Amino acid sequence: MNTVKLTEKEFEKLNKLDIRGAQNTESEIYVLDTWKYKNKNLLLKYLNEKEGEAFSSKLATVSLMIDKKDEIKIDELVLPNNLVVINDEVVGFTVPYVRGTRTLTEVLNDNKVSISNKIKYLKKIGKTLRKIEALKRKNIIDLTIGDLHEDNILITKDNNIKFIDLDGAYINNNYPQGARYLYNEQLRYIKKYKYKNDLICPNKTTDLYCYNMIIINMIARSRMDSTNIPDYFNYTSYLISLGFDKHLIDSFRRIYSDGPNVNPEEYLERIDKEELSESSYNKYAEKVYGLKLF
Repeated sequence: MNTVKLTEKEFEKLNKLDIRGAQNTESEIYVLDTWKYKNKNLLLKYLNEKEGEAFSSKLATVSLMIDKKDEIKIDELVLPNNLVVINDEVVGFTVPYVRGTRTLTEVLNDNKVSISNKIKYLKKIGKTLRKIEALKRKNIIDLTIGDLHEDNILITKDNNIKFIDLDGAYINNNYPQGARYLYNEQLRYIKKYKYKNDLICPNKTTDLYCYNMIIINMIARSRMDSTNIPDYFNYTSYLISLGFDKHLIDSFRRIYSDGPNVNPEEYLERIDKEELSESSYNKYAEKVYGLKLF
């Protein structure tokens, strides 16, 4: 097991990373720039809670990823690479420091970024999910991202994507961590075999649910996971009336139906600027209900 050992004095000298207002209550992020590690481009994720089932599960997840990192070999995944110990206590772990990035949230909200580039980034997410599924088929690791959302995906200077915050991933039926889009109350109305009603446990179904939600949120410029199911389906009908590809819309509808979720990556190229100009949820509400939300 790879381990980085720090003294209390070394830890106190570390610079805390400004994560630009992103929600993060479970940990603090530091740049590991002590004299021993400054050339390794590492970040320390210092966990605030260091006991209990969730903590034990997180350490088990991180340890397995460290052990399997040479087998996983997916460049888009920013995998933990060392446990961090201070005074014989495991306090967190390190991950590679990917510099000069923006979150997918920032990029999708940036009007200066072209539609074609935004779609390229969304397609890369789908391709990465296919790579992860291939790991499962090869029995390398049964990995589900779980907390898959726009703030946990970084866009690099060379236009690649990076999945971060993977210590909350779901591996080998471990303790499920919190996930932004899996708090959706609407999922509890879908049959139990797809989304468990008492606790939404991450699995292949939920990763594809989150991916579809990322895409439709971009199209709607809104949080569609907060929309009730009847209105959600009405909105998808509105998208069809605008000319959106029916296979893509079917993928959006499947996340709230009994059938299996699908990866819509191959249909994203069919989205065009004209469709997106009228696709916001605000425009839909105004046209269908006569409402101006803001």
